[in-house]
Amino acid sequence: MTVNQCSILYVHDGTVDKTPVEALKSLGFAVHATEDLPPDEALASHQALVVRARPGWSLPMLAARLRAKARFGRRVLIALVPDDTPDR
Repeated sequence: MTVNQCSILYVHDGTVDKTPVEALKSLGFAVHATEDLPPDEALASHQALVVRARPGWSLPMLAARLRAKARFGRRVLIALVPDDTPDR
């Protein structure tokens, strides 16, 4: 029996902190890190997308753009934000 490994695309903010990537890998996920959003066809090969938001990013707009991509479907979308990000 073959078990498919869950693939996570981790879009980082350019920092060299690899702690989240290594932590996800240690839990058994296949993690692919990149600094920029990939083309639609590359995005479709991952079950989850984790985005470390840069200051000033409009997270609702980013989420809307990602959900509008072809074949985004029911993928998990998680945003990591700085502590000083307002609730709204």
